[in-house]
Amino acid sequence: MTRHRLEEEQEEAHETRSFYAAKAQFITVDDKGVTTPFETEIRIGDPGQALIYIEPRLGDAIRSAVAQQVGLANTQDLKKIPMVFRHTSRHFSHGTVPYPRVEISQDLPRQPGTKDDTSPATMWTSLKWHALTLDGSEEDEFEQLSRQSGEDWKELLEMLSRT
Repeated sequence: MTRHRLEEEQEEAHETRSFYAAKAQFITVDDKGVTTPFETEIRIGDPGQALIYIEPRLGDAIRSAVAQQVGLANTQDLKKIPMVFRHTSRHFSHGTVPYPRVEISQDLPRQPGTKDDTSPATMWTSLKWHALTLDGSEEDEFEQLSRQSGEDWKELLEMLSRT
């Protein structure tokens, strides 16, 4: 795995986050129920961190498939998709449909309150790379704050452009 550094600002504190390039399996299913796996590159945090980053095209494919299979309404926030992480098989998927999914080579740390094999997770589909985080983790809080800050700035800039 190749180590990368990502410097991000969060609430006036300078935080350096490390992540690594790694391989994952992205598995989809067609209308006939045939699964199609392919290898893709992801970014994964240091051991003990509860996140991965995927390319936007994969996040968009997951969002689209989940919306079709589960019937998510157009009014729902599709920038934040509820997911699950299964620790034994080491994969992220939507809680009600097994595919599409992203399988990784290592387990992620179980969060307090995790029962059995499954941790609740979230897919964040805005920004350059889409994040998959375990709910309740520091990484989940960071992604939520960074995206909320971006939305706040967007609204402010739009308001200023109208004045």
